[in-house]
Amino acid sequence: MVEVPLKLVGGVFLAWLGWKSFSPAPMREAAEARTGDLFETAAATFFLTITNPMTILAFAAMFAGLGLAESPRHVDAAIVVTGVFLGSLLWWFILSGGVALARTRLPDSLSRRVSHLSGVILFAFAALAIGSVARGYF
Repeated sequence: MVEVPLKLVGGVFLAWLGWKSFSPAPMREAAEARTGDLFETAAATFFLTITNPMTILAFAAMFAGLGLAESPRHVDAAIVVTGVFLGSLLWWFILSGGVALARTRLPDSLSRRVSHLSGVILFAFAALAIGSVARGYF
């Protein structure tokens, strides 16, 4: 029975992560962005992302799930790849734009409060995991 040790180890790990979130690393200054070629930066980011093994596995699973592996039509695959590309591009524009706007407008104490809230949530999940094991024995 592997379920009990996994729940215990997972619960202890979540509790450790919760504990660590109450003493986060001190904030550092943001790195200065180079004023270089935008295409060069976008290409480097693209190749870093596309060579990530988890990205490759996720795309393989998605294409297999959509039945594109058996489809003889290349148009179907091109539509999916274009949609994924445009969706990812939009997501990164929203994410990076939101961070750029929020970085200057949010109070410094917000990071500490979010970290503490995350710690409380992690402790709650740890208690649920360990409690489910204890409930089985009592």
